[in-house]
Amino acid sequence: MIEVMRGYVAAAGAALLLLAGCSSEPSEAEQRAADCEAFAAETPGTLERSWAHAMWRDPDSTEDERVAAAKALARETNGDKRDHPYNCDWPAYQALFSYYRDLRAE
Repeated sequence: MIEVMRGYVAAAGAALLLLAGCSSEPSEAEQRAADCEAFAAETPGTLERSWAHAMWRDPDSTEDERVAAAKALARETNGDKRDHPYNCDWPAYQALFSYYRDLRAE
């Protein structure tokens, strides 16, 4: 009988540990790694277009942001499209990666 009780206690403890492990939020490093992987899987150019359109829709965007958005759209329209994947570790993509993480958080 004591062995059966120990089995129940052990099973209950394991279930609690499993539930606690499954319900916890990922750490910032784990979340960043997941975001980096998803960022790299995006089709090249889609985030630039999305960002540019967001700048034009946002009444609070600055003139510099609108000019940068217009330039990004003009580059793409003229056939100057990127063909390499996004990389969250490249300094050139830090602003786009921040924008991407904000989109995923919404």
